[in-house]
Amino acid sequence: MPIIEVNMREQSYENRKKIAEGITQVLAELGVPKHAVTVMFKTVNPDHLAEGGQMLDEILAKQKQDN
Repeated sequence: MPIIEVNMREQSYENRKKIAEGITQVLAELGVPKHAVTVMFKTVNPDHLAEGGQMLDEILAKQKQDN
C-alpha cells in the first residue's frame, strides 16, 4: 500500500487530479492495485522554495515583471 507524497506549489484541483491519476497508473502497471495507492499533496509556498540558489518567489516576481 504505497503512500506517495507530492510537494509542490499550489495547483488547481484538475491538475492535482491528473497527477494522482498518472501516479496511480504507473504503479498499477507495476502490479500495485489501484485501490491501494494513496497520493497526498502538500502545498509549498514559493517563498519556502529555492531553485538554483534563488528564492522562487523572487524568480516568479522577476518573470512577472519581464512579461
